[in-house]
Amino acid sequence: MNNKPSDQSLQKAAQCWCDEDTKNTIMDTNLAIAFAKRLDDKNQQITILWDLLDDISTAGDMFKPEHTAYFKYVNTKCELRSSVANSLDGYELTINDI
Repeated sequence: MNNKPSDQSLQKAAQCWCDEDTKNTIMDTNLAIAFAKRLDDKNQQITILWDLLDDISTAGDMFKPEHTAYFKYVNTKCELRSSVANSLDGYELTINDI
């Protein structure tokens, strides 16, 4: 794991103490940092999976396969990824809140 979590993950971890069920719990800074590090690890995994989906989508554009049922199915699944995350510029991945 990384030594220092991202600011975004620290903020997300700190929000856990603002939930209705936990708002009366004293915040544990060490626990928040540990949780934020794990969030960063998961975000890295999500980014890797996103890149794989993007490569699959790009391959469809590059190789211009016949529009078989398989191709259409795979293409539809690739398009659905935007309901989970988006990379509008191809560099920064934004993960949507559920």
